[in-house]
Amino acid sequence: MKAQSYDEVVVCLGDGHPGIWNLFADIATLDQRFEILDWYHLKENLFKVEAPRSQLELAETYLWQGQTETARSLFAEDSAQSALNFCAYLDMHRQRLVDYQEFQAQHLCSFGSGAVKSAVKQIDRR
Repeated sequence: MKAQSYDEVVVCLGDGHPGIWNLFADIATLDQRFEILDWYHLKENLFKVEAPRSQLELAETYLWQGQTETARSLFAEDSAQSALNFCAYLDMHRQRLVDYQEFQAQHLCSFGSGAVKSAVKQIDRR
């Protein structure tokens, strides 16, 4: 986590699509942004991996607790394309993965894009 107080940064919640991160780059410098990959899309990509349900649930727990490397290690030796894709996804978003459990416990921010999409739709209707 960046060593800044939360009132000095713009929290940017994204779904993983490269375009959203490019938009965030237009509104604040990298030093001013704290980018978070939203939980829904992280889980969505996790459950695309062809692996036993127990392994996926264990990885989900590790990811929820911010233990990205431990979660990734569960699939590191898997040669299935779905596992390779997920490991690449984690690598691409490594700096955007947080300890979701701690963020929720501290009420630091919402990290589900559903609430954000709902707010955007409400604004759009006005």
